[in-house]
Amino acid sequence: MQNNKIKKRVKNEGLKRQEEQRKEDTKNKILEAIEKLKKKKEKINFSRISNESGISRNTLYTYRDFIGEHTTITVNKSNEVQELEHKIKELNQKNKVLSSENRDLKDSNSKLVEQIMALKEYIKTLE
Repeated sequence: MQNNKIKKRVKNEGLKRQEEQRKEDTKNKILEAIEKLKKKKEKINFSRISNESGISRNTLYTYRDFIGEHTTITVNKSNEVQELEHKIKELNQKNKVLSSENRDLKDSNSKLVEQIMALKEYIKTLE
Protein backbone atom coordinates (compact mmCIF):
# COMPACT_ATOMS: atom_id res chain seq x y z
CA MET A 1 0.00 0.00 0.00
CA GLN A 2 2.81 2.38 0.93
CA ASN A 3 4.66 1.64 -2.33
CA ASN A 4 1.61 2.54 -4.42
CA LYS A 5 1.29 5.93 -2.71
CA ILE A 6 4.96 6.66 -3.30
CA LYS A 7 4.70 5.65 -6.96
CA LYS A 8 1.64 7.87 -7.48
CA ARG A 9 3.34 10.82 -5.79
CA VAL A 10 6.49 10.40 -7.90
CA LYS A 11 4.36 10.10 -11.04
CA ASN A 12 2.38 13.24 -10.11
CA GLU A 13 5.56 15.19 -9.38
CA GLY A 14 6.96 14.15 -12.75
CA LEU A 15 3.78 15.26 -14.49
CA LYS A 16 3.83 18.58 -12.65
CA ARG A 17 7.44 19.20 -13.70
CA GLN A 18 6.58 18.29 -17.27
CA GLU A 19 3.60 20.65 -17.26
CA GLU A 20 5.69 23.50 -15.81
CA GLN A 21 8.35 22.93 -18.48
CA ARG A 22 5.71 22.98 -21.22
CA LYS A 23 4.31 26.27 -19.89
CA GLU A 24 7.80 27.75 -19.73
CA ASP A 25 8.51 26.65 -23.31
CA THR A 26 5.26 28.24 -24.46
CA LYS A 27 6.14 31.53 -22.74
CA ASN A 28 9.57 31.49 -24.37
CA LYS A 29 8.02 30.92 -27.81
CA ILE A 30 5.62 33.81 -27.19
CA LEU A 31 8.45 36.12 -26.13
CA GLU A 32 10.53 35.17 -29.16
CA ALA A 33 7.58 35.87 -31.46
CA ILE A 34 6.97 39.26 -29.81
CA GLU A 35 10.65 40.18 -30.18
CA LYS A 36 10.65 39.18 -33.86
CA LEU A 37 7.55 41.27 -34.50
CA LYS A 38 9.12 44.23 -32.73
CA LYS A 39 12.28 43.94 -34.81
CA LYS A 40 10.15 43.86 -37.97
CA LYS A 41 8.23 46.86 -36.54
CA GLU A 42 4.95 45.07 -37.14
CA LYS A 43 1.79 45.43 -35.11
CA ILE A 44 1.64 43.00 -32.25
CA ASN A 45 -1.65 41.13 -31.95
CA PHE A 46 -2.76 37.58 -31.17
CA SER A 47 -3.01 36.57 -34.80
CA ARG A 48 0.53 37.66 -35.65
CA ILE A 49 1.97 36.17 -32.47
CA SER A 50 0.18 32.93 -33.31
CA ASN A 51 1.58 32.86 -36.85
CA GLU A 52 5.09 33.75 -35.68
CA SER A 53 5.23 31.33 -32.75
CA GLY A 54 3.22 28.42 -34.12
CA ILE A 55 1.00 28.49 -31.03
CA SER A 56 -2.77 28.44 -31.47
CA ARG A 57 -4.70 31.62 -30.74
CA ASN A 58 -6.79 29.75 -28.16
CA THR A 59 -3.64 28.91 -26.24
CA LEU A 60 -2.42 32.50 -26.55
CA TYR A 61 -5.59 33.75 -24.91
CA THR A 62 -4.72 31.74 -21.79
CA TYR A 63 -1.46 33.73 -21.71
CA ARG A 64 -3.22 37.06 -22.29
CA ASP A 65 -1.85 38.70 -19.12
CA PHE A 66 1.67 37.50 -19.88
CA ILE A 67 1.49 38.90 -23.42
CA GLY A 68 -0.02 42.14 -22.14
CA GLU A 69 2.82 42.64 -19.68
CA HIS A 70 5.48 42.22 -22.34
CA THR A 71 3.84 44.39 -24.96
CA THR A 72 2.77 47.18 -22.59
CA ILE A 73 6.15 47.41 -20.94
CA THR A 74 7.86 48.02 -24.27
CA VAL A 75 5.30 50.63 -25.26
CA ASN A 76 5.85 52.39 -21.93
CA LYS A 77 9.62 52.17 -22.38
CA SER A 78 9.43 53.63 -25.86
CA ASN A 79 7.22 56.44 -24.53
CA GLU A 80 9.75 57.11 -21.77
CA VAL A 81 12.55 57.17 -24.32
CA GLN A 82 10.60 59.61 -26.50
CA GLU A 83 9.92 61.84 -23.50
CA LEU A 84 13.60 61.81 -22.53
CA GLU A 85 14.68 62.57 -26.10
CA HIS A 86 12.23 65.49 -26.17
CA LYS A 87 13.58 66.74 -22.84
CA ILE A 88 17.16 66.48 -24.16
CA LYS A 89 16.21 68.54 -27.24
CA GLU A 90 14.59 71.19 -25.04
CA LEU A 91 17.65 71.35 -22.79
CA ASN A 92 20.00 71.58 -25.79
CA GLN A 93 17.96 74.47 -27.19
CA LYS A 94 17.98 76.21 -23.82
CA ASN A 95 21.74 75.63 -23.61
CA LYS A 96 22.23 77.30 -27.02
CA VAL A 97 20.17 80.31 -25.94
CA LEU A 98 22.05 80.64 -22.65
CA SER A 99 25.42 80.26 -24.40
CA SER A 100 24.46 83.02 -26.81
CA GLU A 101 23.35 85.28 -23.94
CA ASN A 102 26.57 84.52 -22.08
CA ARG A 103 28.65 85.46 -25.15
CA ASP A 104 26.70 88.72 -25.54
CA LEU A 105 27.18 89.57 -21.87
CA LYS A 106 30.92 88.92 -22.11
CA ASP A 107 31.12 91.22 -25.13
CA SER A 108 29.17 93.92 -23.29
CA ASN A 109 31.37 93.48 -20.24
CA SER A 110 34.53 93.87 -22.34
CA LYS A 111 33.17 97.06 -23.91
CA LEU A 112 32.29 98.45 -20.48
CA VAL A 113 35.77 97.66 -19.18
CA GLU A 114 37.26 99.47 -22.18
CA GLN A 115 35.02 102.49 -21.49
CA ILE A 116 36.06 102.50 -17.82
CA MET A 117 39.73 102.37 -18.79
CA ALA A 118 39.21 105.21 -21.26
CA LEU A 119 37.41 107.27 -18.59
CA LYS A 120 40.23 106.65 -16.09
CA GLU A 121 42.74 107.87 -18.68
CA TYR A 122 40.60 110.89 -19.35
CA ILE A 123 40.36 111.67 -15.60
CA LYS A 124 44.17 111.44 -15.30
CA THR A 125 44.56 113.95 -18.09
CA LEU A 126 42.20 116.35 -16.30
CA GLU A 127 44.17 116.24 -13.05
